[in-house]
Amino acid sequence: MPVKKSELYSSLWASCDELRGSMDASQYKDYVLVLLFVKYVSDKAASQKNYLLDVPKGGSFADMVALKGNKEIGERMNKIISKLAEANDLKGVIDVADFDDPDKLGKGKDMVDRLSNLVAIFDNPSLDFRSNRAEGDDLLGDAYEYTKPCPPGPRKLELLSSVGERVGGRSLTRDKRLGARSCFLTF
Repeated sequence: MPVKKSELYSSLWASCDELRGSMDASQYKDYVLVLLFVKYVSDKAASQKNYLLDVPKGGSFADMVALKGNKEIGERMNKIISKLAEANDLKGVIDVADFDDPDKLGKGKDMVDRLSNLVAIFDNPSLDFRSNRAEGDDLLGDAYEYTKPCPPGPRKLELLSSVGERVGGRSLTRDKRLGARSCFLTF
């Protein structure tokens, strides 16, 4: 069954909630989108022969799932992402966020719990991209747009109150599918 955008958005929201308070909201996407990318590429490579990207041994989302609860989860997630990046000439693109940063993700058990919970959010049968075959459906692009930060402002929550308002030279528009703006994750 194809992945429903509502399930994708719900998972993105839950993952941002998991990071809330540990870092600036504008940084959520750096972590969340990388996890989603690893999950998406791993699922697609598992289901399609000669997939566009190579998922090397030790560089898949399943390898991340196996780390849940491991005290070295942050360091090992960085290694998994690094393997995937190296295999696909994506160094400096998908391996920028540090999943072993105690200042952003907590120390000790807090980090282990936070990262284990993040992985668990995407380790969900409703996010199985192997069966997603909708032609022209850009789920990763939709995820990026959903996590895109709001324009700067004193109270981003206030930005949600008016549709079509221009702030900082950018036009804010309502996402008709959700009945809200895609930038609401950052308040």
